[in-house]
Amino acid sequence: IWDKKIELMILSHSHADHVNGLAYTIKNFQVDHLLLNGAIDLHNQALASLITTARAQGTTISFAKSNLKLSIKPFEFIIMA
Repeated sequence: IWDKKIELMILSHSHADHVNGLAYTIKNFQVDHLLLNGAIDLHNQALASLITTARAQGTTISFAKSNLKLSIKPFEFIIMA
């Protein structure tokens, strides 16, 4: 309950209910890595704000694409699409 660190946060799509929930989370927790769906709408203002906040807090941001490998110890994730 006291752990305020999230190693990997994934946004599946940029609908408001998902983006707004993650915006709250990224403001209140340390998020090491944010993985965004490669097909998301980058013109979405709420999403742009989420990305700006994440960058300001030093969060690494990646966009999902085929064969993307993420190594988050002790795990390795490979996007298969």
